[in-house]
Amino acid sequence: IETVIKILYIFAFHVPLYLYDSAGDMRWSKWSFWLLHSLAAVLCYAAIMVLPFTRWREMLPAKASFYRYVFFLLMLYITMVVGAALVGSKVVAGYCVFGTGMWLYYASYPPLVYITFLADFFADEQLDMDMLYYSEMRDAGCFDDAYDESFG
Repeated sequence: IETVIKILYIFAFHVPLYLYDSAGDMRWSKWSFWLLHSLAAVLCYAAIMVLPFTRWREMLPAKASFYRYVFFLLMLYITMVVGAALVGSKVVAGYCVFGTGMWLYYASYPPLVYITFLADFFADEQLDMDMLYYSEMRDAGCFDDAYDESFG
């Protein structure tokens, strides 16, 4: 849905969402999209933060790191909402606020996903033991024949 809306904005309404427009970059036609986009994300993440206090709490993970993840993204999107509203209101400082939110999102999203969802998996002791056995077998030369046959 987001892609279709972006296509309509760019090609049907001729709004340069991603490019600097020398005719006036601080117009609502451009920044209203980014405001509504960020506001929709704020509403989604705020709803997830409220769900543990409702009868649907069993549908969410019990991990505390998940709620830290949601809270962090909620704060980033609130920053982007404020920045988009400021730029749309022709306040130049809004560029810094919106840009900081976007930069923090793209810079911190991969490590945040790793810490929240994957760190426990890779910290598994069984995985370490498997890697230890593999390295011992490799050092003992167990895989030399397979290497010679596949490249020989």
